[in-house]
Amino acid sequence: MKPILTQRMMTVIFALLVSPTVIAGITDIAGAPVQETDYLFGSIQVTSRVYTIGNLYLYTYDLTNPLDSLQSASWFSVAIAPGVDIVSVGYDTSQTKVVPAVWHDIGNPIVSIDAQFLSTINPGQSSTTLYYLSAQRPGKTSASMGGIAETGSFVCVNPITSPVPEPATVLLLSAGAFLSVRRRNRSGTQYQ
Repeated sequence: MKPILTQRMMTVIFALLVSPTVIAGITDIAGAPVQETDYLFGSIQVTSRVYTIGNLYLYTYDLTNPLDSLQSASWFSVAIAPGVDIVSVGYDTSQTKVVPAVWHDIGNPIVSIDAQFLSTINPGQSSTTLYYLSAQRPGKTSASMGGIAETGSFVCVNPITSPVPEPATVLLLSAGAFLSVRRRNRSGTQYQ
C-alpha cells in the first residue's frame, strides 16, 4: 500500500470517528465497493454498497425514486442484528440531494439506524449517501421504508445488506439467552 493512500485512509477513519454526523465525499475516498446490491421498496430503489477501510466495513445506502413513481419516501430504517457494534453513523454532505433531518442509531444496544427526511424523496429525486461503520462483515437483516403514495401512506419491508455478528458472537448470545431462560424456569419451579 502506498504511503499517501495509507495516510488518506487514516484521515478518513479519524474523520469518521471524530465527526459522526457528516462527512464530504465518502464514496470518493472509499474506493471500489466489495459488495453492491440494489433493493426495491415499492418503486423506490435502495442501492447498498459495502467498502473496506482498514479492518472496518463502511455500509452505505442511496435511495433513488424514479420519475414515474407514485410514492414519496419520508423515512428509512435498517435493523441492526444483536451483537453488532456500530462505530460511526453519518451522511455525505458533498451531494446536493435530499438530506435526512435525522440519521441516527436507536436503542442501547442498537436495534436500528433510522433516517427521517424533512422533505420527502419525491419522484425523480435521490437521497444523499447514508452510511455507518462497523467491524462486522456484511450479511442480511431487514430494512423498512415509509412515506406517501397516491392512495395514502405506504410501508415496505425488505431484506438488506447490513452487518451481522461473527459466528462465535452468535453462539455466545445464544448460550446467554439459553442460560437466562433456564435460570428463569428454575427460579419459577416450586417443590412440594
